[in-house]
Amino acid sequence: MKLDRNNNGKILLRIAKNNLISRPLASIFSLLSIILATTLALTVTLYLTGTKEAEKRTLDNMQHVMYMNVTEEQVAEIAADEKTEMTVPYKPCETEFETDGVRFSFVYYDSIKEGIKTYIVSEGTVPEEYNEIVVDKAFMDALGKDAVVGASLSLSLNGRTEDFIICGYTDDHYTMLTHPVRVSRAFADQSPEMKDLPYTALVRLKDASDMPVSTFTTAVYQIALDCGVNRADVNINGKFEESLQNGGVSFYVTLVLSTVIALACGIVIYSIFYLSVTSRVQQIGQFLTIGMTQRQVKKMIRREGLLLNIVSVPVSLLISGILSRLLLPDGWDLKNYFLLGAVFCIFSVAVVQLAIGKPASIASKVSPIEASRSSFSGQGSASNRRTGCRKKASLKHSDRTPVNPRRSLTPLRLAEMTNRDSRRKWRFTAVSLSFGGILFMIAAVWMSAWDDEAYSR
Repeated sequence: MKLDRNNNGKILLRIAKNNLISRPLASIFSLLSIILATTLALTVTLYLTGTKEAEKRTLDNMQHVMYMNVTEEQVAEIAADEKTEMTVPYKPCETEFETDGVRFSFVYYDSIKEGIKTYIVSEGTVPEEYNEIVVDKAFMDALGKDAVVGASLSLSLNGRTEDFIICGYTDDHYTMLTHPVRVSRAFADQSPEMKDLPYTALVRLKDASDMPVSTFTTAVYQIALDCGVNRADVNINGKFEESLQNGGVSFYVTLVLSTVIALACGIVIYSIFYLSVTSRVQQIGQFLTIGMTQRQVKKMIRREGLLLNIVSVPVSLLISGILSRLLLPDGWDLKNYFLLGAVFCIFSVAVVQLAIGKPASIASKVSPIEASRSSFSGQGSASNRRTGCRKKASLKHSDRTPVNPRRSLTPLRLAEMTNRDSRRKWRFTAVSLSFGGILFMIAAVWMSAWDDEAYSR
């Protein structure tokens, strides 16, 4: 009896669901393989794109170039150039000072929140008068003093003492040994420690992110030439320059990693479904006997793969999102997550369907006669006939040759005999377990081999 065409889809889906439930161990292993592969590939991709996003956000708040050893007039000239978008005067004092065992150094620049991000005053105001300063609360903790706006602070400056008023605080929580003390421009221009020091101009160029690296470099040195800055005093932001020329590297790295992971997952899924098909020969033969067509058998097997995807993909998306957010919160981007999640949903379904294509084709070619004999080997009736002849010859030979009574039937011996009778199934099981191990090892190595300190350097 043919299946009603109007109910074919529902009936095949119900049969596929029952098949998965009837073999829970294989179904669970398939689910874990898909979840692990999809989670690993998506997490790696989100991490790589998150790294680029975090780098982009950092570079969006940094200078493109530093013009060092310049005067106030040159800073103003650089700021007036039509190629510059933003210019920040910067004067650091390289001399370190010490008060009550706590080291510090002076630095001058304006408080800027974006563009060229310097520092943000969390409490109080920026320094304007000669003796006004902004320090971090960690500096006050190191001195053993309370962080109060307007408090007086005496600092030893290698031979003399200067009294300051703390007009503001930052919450940067510095862990460095030398604490920065932000001073006013008046102090930078008039104090004995800083008045003779040259300025540094922190500069961002207009539309630099859209420039080829050669155009960017040319513009940087042209500004230096026009403003009388020595070439040796031009310090280009190497990370920004690098971002202009290697935009496609992360894409190829992601593609290679995803391909390797997909290959491993595909082999695992292929092995599981091949073993499933060969163990359900009688059931498939019964379906064919009652009128199920070869095309419907293929659809039934493919529906099983689709059901596995429906269960595994949401779990993978959830785990990947949580992991990528925890691993790199600065690079988390919701838009990238949904976009890559959609891509990997399609990717996961495609890999699973490709992996089960061959087992589905083998299942559709099972004949009712082969099913009744339970001798299906995936190679057709000719192969079965050859196998039958070998078995008969083996039986005749065993009739003439007595079994060695001294060879005991240990569990290992029985396992060897079983594997010898189903070598192809044994090979696929071994391959499946091997590539399953590869997936787990890739995930473990990736998570343990990442060195945050080395990356930051």
